[in-house]
Amino acid sequence: MRSQFKVYSPGTYFWPLLLLLLYCNSSFSADSKLAASEQLLQQQQAYSSQLSDLESLHGQYHPSLLEPLSGLVEVAQAMQNHDRVSNVLRRQLLIVRAVQGLQHIDQIPLIEALIDSQIRLGNWQEVGDHFEHLRLLKAADADNDDQLQAIDDLLRWNLARVYLENSTNRERYIVKADDLSKQLVDLAEDKYGKHSPALIPWLYEQALQQYRLAELWVSENSLSAASLERLSQSNIRHRSNNSFYLNTNMVNRSLLSRDPVAVNILRRGLNTMKRIHNLLESTGDRQAQAMALIYQGDFQLLMGFGSAQRSYREAWQLLIEAGIDKQRISLFFSHPVKLPVESFFYNLEQASTFQRRHNAYSANTENIEYLGEFTAWHKSIGSVRQPLVPAQMTDLDLHYQSVDVSFAISRNGKTSSLKLIDAPEQNIAPAGLRRNARQAVRKMLFRPHLVDGRSTKVEDVRISYRELVND
Repeated sequence: MRSQFKVYSPGTYFWPLLLLLLYCNSSFSADSKLAASEQLLQQQQAYSSQLSDLESLHGQYHPSLLEPLSGLVEVAQAMQNHDRVSNVLRRQLLIVRAVQGLQHIDQIPLIEALIDSQIRLGNWQEVGDHFEHLRLLKAADADNDDQLQAIDDLLRWNLARVYLENSTNRERYIVKADDLSKQLVDLAEDKYGKHSPALIPWLYEQALQQYRLAELWVSENSLSAASLERLSQSNIRHRSNNSFYLNTNMVNRSLLSRDPVAVNILRRGLNTMKRIHNLLESTGDRQAQAMALIYQGDFQLLMGFGSAQRSYREAWQLLIEAGIDKQRISLFFSHPVKLPVESFFYNLEQASTFQRRHNAYSANTENIEYLGEFTAWHKSIGSVRQPLVPAQMTDLDLHYQSVDVSFAISRNGKTSSLKLIDAPEQNIAPAGLRRNARQAVRKMLFRPHLVDGRSTKVEDVRISYRELVND
């Protein structure tokens, strides 16, 4: 049963938050800022005095201490003193554990707040430990519906560490993410059953993970054969003479479809797309089935299979049978999309909304198809889009550099005629960025432009390639 003890949660105290606005707003005069700072110090002294009195009465671990500690957290946040925020939160956590026990869920808001403060401090190892702790706490609560989300957050955090850290641990994070993607599907199957459409978001995440592994394999300075062996043996081995072996002497490791290991890794992703299609067939929803066929075609295209065009045509026909206006279908397929798409959409409206949000169709020149920004996962694997991050990371301020690239897209989704474009008002992009952008776009594949279900070449496409600037 949830405790009545009060622990920190954002918004508990109104005045410190108001003072934060006063403190941070650059439009206020120096005198106003000084007054706000003095008020914050007064608040801090008041909470500290209250805390000292309660400690004298009840000791170091009494639950009555949680309220003034929450006030100190709010004041420290207003001062942007994240070290102090973390220290006070840790003390609150000790009290909750002492009173409630090590597994009590009242720790969850405190740990979530600690994640936020540690992200701002850049203490990545501690952030990872807290995400892992959240997962364990939520797994211990049999009635908690957030277990899947907790694992998903931990997975995405490990994927984020690939670009946040300049370390040799990158492969470890990828191995961990791969393991977590399997755990997600296993837990979802236990929760919903193996034949439930509710599995689809987790299945699609696992398919995306297979794509990332394939790209990592073909990219320079990425995964070793030994790491891939540890990652997913069933996905990267070849059958020969009734035995399995890993061929580590591949040639032409530049494109997914030209590397047998990459194709084998992607095959599981394609099989997952077929499973999703089967799950949706049981619902009788033709539009959802059509979307599954589109995603199936995407993975076939990534593998270099000509059957991708057939999947797109069948999806086109299913959308018509589902009663979707042909003009809407044509508009959707008229805009190329970088593959694979980061989320699974069940209908054309959801997918079209995603396109409008990410692509800027109203470019300065009407003949240019501008596909918006593309943020690379890491500069050594620039053709892979940066994965979605946990909610706690959405406000993280990172420094990126970018350059525009123009190109054409062939009927089979490949890029050609690449040209880097420097904005007139900016300096020429650094040589390393230009090289990475050119290599990344050359490796990209796009869902082709379809006219009446048949692919056509697209000229004058433009994308803004971004990559993180590492200190």
